[in-house]
Amino acid sequence: MRLSIKVLFLFILSFNFLFAQQKKKVACIGDSVTKGSNLAKGKTYPDQLQQLLGDEYEVRNFGRNGATLLEKGHNPYLKSEELEAALAFKPDLVVINLGLNDTDPRNWPNYQMDFQKDYNKLISLFKNENPKVEVYVCENTPIFSGHPRFLSGTRDWYWDIKREIVAVAVIHFHKLVYLYQPLAFRIDLFDDYLHPSEQGAEIIAKTIFDVIVPVRQKLSVHESIGSHMVLQRDQTNRIKGKANAGQAVFIEMNGGTYLSPANSEGEWRIDIYDIPAGGPYKMKIFTDQDTIILEDILFGDVFLASGQSNMAFPLKDANGSKELIKEASKHNNIRIFKNKVHKETNNEEWDEATLKKVNDLEYFSGKWEKLTAENAANFSAIAYSFAEALGKETQVPIGIIELAVGGSNTESWIPRRSLEEDPLLATYIHGWRKSDFIQDFCRNRAEVNLKKSMVKNQRHPYEPAYNFEAGYNKWNDASLKGILWYQGESNAHNVELHEHLFKTLIASWRANYKPFLGKRERLPFYTVQLSSIDRPS
Repeated sequence: MRLSIKVLFLFILSFNFLFAQQKKKVACIGDSVTKGSNLAKGKTYPDQLQQLLGDEYEVRNFGRNGATLLEKGHNPYLKSEELEAALAFKPDLVVINLGLNDTDPRNWPNYQMDFQKDYNKLISLFKNENPKVEVYVCENTPIFSGHPRFLSGTRDWYWDIKREIVAVAVIHFHKLVYLYQPLAFRIDLFDDYLHPSEQGAEIIAKTIFDVIVPVRQKLSVHESIGSHMVLQRDQTNRIKGKANAGQAVFIEMNGGTYLSPANSEGEWRIDIYDIPAGGPYKMKIFTDQDTIILEDILFGDVFLASGQSNMAFPLKDANGSKELIKEASKHNNIRIFKNKVHKETNNEEWDEATLKKVNDLEYFSGKWEKLTAENAANFSAIAYSFAEALGKETQVPIGIIELAVGGSNTESWIPRRSLEEDPLLATYIHGWRKSDFIQDFCRNRAEVNLKKSMVKNQRHPYEPAYNFEAGYNKWNDASLKGILWYQGESNAHNVELHEHLFKTLIASWRANYKPFLGKRERLPFYTVQLSSIDRPS
């Protein structure tokens, strides 16, 4: 009996040893973002990736602070002790996230022609150790305005390096990990505008995990898509959502069938072309596992109504609106989508839950609805009146989307990259709460709302780029007939600056719609001239 127990014990030890040897080894190569600058032990992205991958993998962190990809750079990873250790590890998977420090003026202007060559050299070193190694090439995480060398070249060189990294992955068939997009709207996670926080590292780890282990998730549609929606007639309309990575997604509607696979991040999108005004239609979206049925879909003219409280002003508060509200449900060809704000920007301190939702870009929510007396009463008076008048005149379905924030300034509606690429705007958008380029009302109100926040770059609807990132971005590939705009009081203190800002806003929004314009040259903007207001400006 003793011998049998001993033999069994040795067998278990041998099995465990063999199992341990079979773990897939993952080497995380990178700079201080990989190393985990200012992060607590166990909170770096490689640490969090290990937790996600589990016991079947062994993840090691070979990050080096300040490292460059360029071999002639000021701190080349190719000549580092970390690289020697990583090669000795003989990984099965290597995750490379280098390039941020190559944006330094000491590096990119002098040695940019070597970037792809040096990147391929780094990869070949791992392939020499293990010809079957899987290579994951990462886009760089964002660098935000506010970083000390942002305007001395880093802003522009960052995008040059991003293109080079993508080229390395595509040309040599390596797996590309998109780290920019999940973090591009999260300046709240970058106290020094360069290094992500613990939550930022978590997002990096999850993004890499989803490429290593294919995403598994239930079929869903984007929040801008739903029953009772209106899609733009005679133009390209994009239907999108999520599914398993690589899974085939089908759409059946009006006798046509459309197909597209979900990408490696589990996101799918299908374009539907040139359907004339009409409906209602039923849309069936399905995979081999799930089915979604969307009912009562119309094709007509779709408008986005945006701005500040002028546009948000509800129909129920307008003079003479009772009859309009009473008759609302009779307008079956008008559909509305109200982007409700989580919290009004009133003169009050926001609680921790609200502050977190704002940071997580969960400030707006809504759905497509048929008109009722109740939802019409709470909808934008101007947007509703416009839809009713236009519907009567054109006799086609009208979809109207309300996206407005009381007191919001023009800066808050402009995409961050457009702001950062402007020599004037890039100088103050990261320090907006102390900048007199921002109207004192916006700064003072934000100070009250954010009083309880401990986050250095806490988000707010008056912050430059916020309403674009949290709100407009949900509609950035929707097909629209035009934009209705009523805003400006919160920039009236500096008319000359607003002239520049408003042109920047219109140009940036139009740029988003180029793929959906069809035969039109540009997206129309209909703007209301401000009425007088009882203050000096």
